[in-house]
Amino acid sequence: MSLKDYIRIVKRHKWWIIGWVVLIGLIYGVYDKKIKKVRYTGTAVFRVLSVASKGEEDVVNNNTTFQKTEIENDIIIYGDSPDLREHRTRMYGSAIMKETIRKYLALEQKFPEESKNDKYAWRQSPYPVFRDNATEENNIRELRDSLVITPNYADKSFSILAHSTNRFKVKWLIDSFLETYIESEKARVQGSTKDVLGKNEERYEERKLKIQSIIKERELQKDRLWKQYGEHVDWDGGTDFKQEERNEILKKIDEVTKEVITLKSEIQEFAVYEPDRWLIDDGEGHKIVELQNELYSKRETLQQELAALRVDFTDKHPNVVRKLAELNSLNAAFPKLAKEIVEKKVRLLNRSLANKEALKSKLELDLSRVSQEIKVISEQKQKFDSFDDRQSKLQDGLVLLEQHIDKLQDELTRSNALVEVINEAAKEGLLENSAPNTFYYVLIFGIVIGFGFAYLLDYMDDTIRTPHDVEKFVGMRVIGTVPMLSKGEEKLLHRIALKSPISEMMNTLSMIIQSWMLKMKGQALLIVSSKPGEGKSTFITNLAVALCRGGEKVVLIDSDMRKPSLHRFFGVDNSVGFSNYLEDSFSGDVEESDEAKIAKIVHHTDIEGLFLIPSGPIPSNPVGLLKGENVERLLNHLKTYIGVILIDTPPLAMIDAGVLATKVNAVVTVMDAGKVSKREALAGKHLIENVGGNSIGVILNKVTLEGEEYYYYFEGYSYYYGNSRARKKKPV
Repeated sequence: MSLKDYIRIVKRHKWWIIGWVVLIGLIYGVYDKKIKKVRYTGTAVFRVLSVASKGEEDVVNNNTTFQKTEIENDIIIYGDSPDLREHRTRMYGSAIMKETIRKYLALEQKFPEESKNDKYAWRQSPYPVFRDNATEENNIRELRDSLVITPNYADKSFSILAHSTNRFKVKWLIDSFLETYIESEKARVQGSTKDVLGKNEERYEERKLKIQSIIKERELQKDRLWKQYGEHVDWDGGTDFKQEERNEILKKIDEVTKEVITLKSEIQEFAVYEPDRWLIDDGEGHKIVELQNELYSKRETLQQELAALRVDFTDKHPNVVRKLAELNSLNAAFPKLAKEIVEKKVRLLNRSLANKEALKSKLELDLSRVSQEIKVISEQKQKFDSFDDRQSKLQDGLVLLEQHIDKLQDELTRSNALVEVINEAAKEGLLENSAPNTFYYVLIFGIVIGFGFAYLLDYMDDTIRTPHDVEKFVGMRVIGTVPMLSKGEEKLLHRIALKSPISEMMNTLSMIIQSWMLKMKGQALLIVSSKPGEGKSTFITNLAVALCRGGEKVVLIDSDMRKPSLHRFFGVDNSVGFSNYLEDSFSGDVEESDEAKIAKIVHHTDIEGLFLIPSGPIPSNPVGLLKGENVERLLNHLKTYIGVILIDTPPLAMIDAGVLATKVNAVVTVMDAGKVSKREALAGKHLIENVGGNSIGVILNKVTLEGEEYYYYFEGYSYYYGNSRARKKKPV
């Protein structure tokens, strides 16, 4: 459906919509004033300050982070620390409720006049009422029903809502509860603080004993180490000194190793005997060096003397031979001397090698000893560091524990505000009304119900009401509309003033129909309807009058030979008419011409230019007469003298209209708005189409002035012609 369809539905059923809105508004008003229960409410907001949160806050402020160690387990920062859910459970507990009832009853006795100021609705009892003859459980249940406690996890607070039929009792309930819970919380926190204080004092003593035990264990461990390794080891100093000693030993071992390698290399070289080499490169023995030098000196002297003798003498000279023998004897002593030098050198090198290897072995033993000491010192140092770390943590925890004990003792000596009231309850409770926008919600609900009901009515309504319905559901053109006249108002145009709105509207319709007839170059127009009572005969009469006033000559034929009615509109005798001509049943035996017969059935009316052919006597077979040739002969004869021929027929439910539709130039269907159904309208349309009739459109009759186009159209005529009745008429 389009927006226009919805607007049309609203306009058509607007009084139903208004009625539903008013009805729902009245129902809600009665409910709000008479039936809805009276309830005064009051609220307060408070926060519970527990010792746990304050102790925990102190630890954070000291920048101390306790891990999961024994220190953390030994120090109890706070004791009983319920969360918001546990607090709420305690608030609804029987002990708190009993004490609250006692304090509330004391306030009722203190203010007897205010306690009687209950207001309640129909079939409502005042509450809360705590009776002496009721059981304790019933009174507690009554109180719990009157209090609503809600935790707020965002800011760790509670809101308490109290409701009653008495505006004073609301504050009494809240004040009694808060006073009771403050006392209960104070007693709980005091007991918890004492318990925590006692446990922490025990842990304080236990921690002191742990520190003493650690110190004693450390000293005993030192004594055992000193006995095992001697007092020269600095167990507290660590391995730095021993590492230096070890590095020095490693350095010496490296140097000795290099010397041993050098000695072994020299010994290996002396293993090869080369006398000349060892005479030239002698060893370190001083005696051998002196002998060698003396031999060198003698050999040089003999060589010089031999050279001098050879200058003066030959080699066979006795002096030369003697000097040569001395020199050979001296050279023969050289190998023996060289051997003695090498042997001594090797002995010296072996002795040095043995000393160096012995020194290296000693250094390696020292290295092993120092490495073992370093290992032991490292292990013991870790143990001593662990002792020191535990002792340090215990000392730090001991300091914190002392501070916390002091604070707990201070908590016991002074009274703290354990419940902070953020927003107090008002002195009097406020009447709980509906939401501020309830009126608008009810209005919207009523409009929705009205719209739904209007849509349902429109959905269930199968009748044709507007031109839109004709075009949408029937598929036919709407030529014009005729408004519904009020009861008792004259409907026939020839009995109404010329300058009336109805006359002008009919003049307009006659002009439209006449233009269609001119386009088709036709004169005969058939007016049909789907069912009886749609105003077809009245419309065709008014149309004929309007055409005559426009200067046309019109003949009006009443072809309804079942229930004729046009003769009554003009006061014409119906004894001779259309049926006589079709049957050729005129009185007398004289043969008459066709013109004479037509002259007998055509009647003059009071309106100039308008002629009427009544239906005549009701025949036995109207359909058979209509199918004859006399109908066409009559129409052809009338066309030569008359400008427009209007034919009234029975409803389309009868076959009469279908027969005549084939003999005329055009067919106009009159539909009663709100009476003819869509199914009936479609059936009539199909009948005309099936017989080959030329339907030019629909006249929608008895239209209520609900559409703006109809209302302002009719209103315009009324205003122009001064019709006060029409001006006052509003669209339905």
